[in-house]
Amino acid sequence: MPALHRLSETVDDLASRVTQGQHVICHADIHPGNLIADGDGPLHGVDWDAPILAPRERDLMFVYSQDFGDHPINAHRAELFRRGYGPLEPDQSLLSYYRSERHLDDVAVFLDSILNSEASPESRANDLHWLTRIAETVADRRPHSLLPT
Repeated sequence: MPALHRLSETVDDLASRVTQGQHVICHADIHPGNLIADGDGPLHGVDWDAPILAPRERDLMFVYSQDFGDHPINAHRAELFRRGYGPLEPDQSLLSYYRSERHLDDVAVFLDSILNSEASPESRANDLHWLTRIAETVADRRPHSLLPT
């Protein structure tokens, strides 16, 4: 799996180069499946089971990337999300780091679940789907495209 090896190397490289951003309360899993739009009203974040203090990019990676989930963020939802965070020019290195780190973490979680003898066939199939999707996403990127310019 050269793509996953490259992903691991990218995470290590980015970790050594990113600067510490201002820390805020982050949801830490604010992918589109955890956002509920209230018509033209506010955008709500749900599933707050693991909030952390981190730079805003930890959450913004889900808005600035199409890598996560089956619920694409449309322009309206992205604008609501950005409005809630306030004016911000995200740090591209931090976005790349957190996106790559999340992919690597997800690989470990999905592999653990797939190898769990007590997991249901449905759960294993779902986790294999997401593991495959991550591998394809990472494999489709050229090595230099994982790193910010």
